[in-house]
Amino acid sequence: MKLNNILCSFSGDDYHIVRQCSRKLRQRFLSIGALVALVFVLCVLSSCYTFVTLFDSPVIGVFTGLIFSCMVTIIYVLILYTLTKNIFPHKTKKVWENISLTIRILFVCFISIIISKPLECLVFSNVFKAEVRNYKIQQLDKYIVSTNSYFEAELKEIRSLLDKQKNLTGLDSLQTKSYAALLGKKKAEKVRLVNKMKILISKSNYFIRGMIGLNTRHGYCWMITILMIFIFLLPPYLKVFLSEHTDYYDKKKKIENRLVLEEYEVFKQRYALLLKLQFRKSLVFSEPFADPPFNTKPKNEATIFLKESDLLTDLYHG
Repeated sequence: MKLNNILCSFSGDDYHIVRQCSRKLRQRFLSIGALVALVFVLCVLSSCYTFVTLFDSPVIGVFTGLIFSCMVTIIYVLILYTLTKNIFPHKTKKVWENISLTIRILFVCFISIIISKPLECLVFSNVFKAEVRNYKIQQLDKYIVSTNSYFEAELKEIRSLLDKQKNLTGLDSLQTKSYAALLGKKKAEKVRLVNKMKILISKSNYFIRGMIGLNTRHGYCWMITILMIFIFLLPPYLKVFLSEHTDYYDKKKKIENRLVLEEYEVFKQRYALLLKLQFRKSLVFSEPFADPPFNTKPKNEATIFLKESDLLTDLYHG
C-alpha cells in the first residue's frame, strides 16, 4: 500500500482520493507513477554515463548525474501536476489553453531527446567507439598534414643553406655543422609536436563528436529516441485524456470545493469581526459576483447614481 501511495504521488495527484476510486482508475494512476519511476531510472542511467565519461571520474560523475537526474525528474513531475484538470469554476480561452499545453508537451519531448542521446551511445557502444576512433584518426591526420606544411618551408630553406655551406666550406666546417644541428632540431621538434598531439587525442574521449557521428551516419539509433519520447509522453497522455466525469474528479471536486467554501465563510466572519472592532460598525463583505469566491458570474445589479448634494450630506452629516 505504501508503494502504491508513492506511485500515485509520482503521478501528480492526491493518493488519498485515488485509493477511493474504482480499480480501473487506480491502475491508471499507478501506471502513470510507474512510468515516472521508469523515467527517473532512465535519467539516472543517461546522466551518470554522460558525466562519468565527461569528467573521467566515477565518483564525481555519479554524484553529478544523480543531482541532474533528480532535477529533471522533479521538473517532469511538476509538469504532470500542471496537467491535472482544474475542477473549480473558471473561465479560460481554449486557444491559450491549447498553446500552453503544446508548450509543455514540446518541453517534455525536448527533455526526452536530451536523455535519449547518451543512452544511444550506451546501447550502440561498439558503433559509438568506432565513430570516436575514426574521428581521432581524422584529427591526427589533419594535424600531421598541417604540421608538415608548417615546417616544410622552413626545413627546405635550411636544407638549401646547408647544401650551399657544404659546397663552400665542406662537411667539417663549424657553419655546416651549425646548419645540420638546426635541421635536426627542427625535425625533432616536428616529431615532438606530432607525438604530443597523439597523446592528447588518445586521452580525449570526444563524447559529443562520437554522439554526432552516431546520429548522423547511423539512422537506426533514432529508434531509441522515438522510444524515449513515447515513454516520456505516455504519462501526460494518460492525464490529459482522463475525463472530468470520472470518480476521481467527482470526489476531488466535492472535497476541494467544500474546503474552499468553508475557508471562505471563515474569512468573511473574521473580516466582519475585524471591521466591527476597528470601526465600531457592523459591515458586510462586498460580493460583486453571484458565485463567490470563484467569481465567474458577475451580479447584474442596477447602478444607482446619487446627486452631489447626497455626497455632501453623507460627508458632513452622515
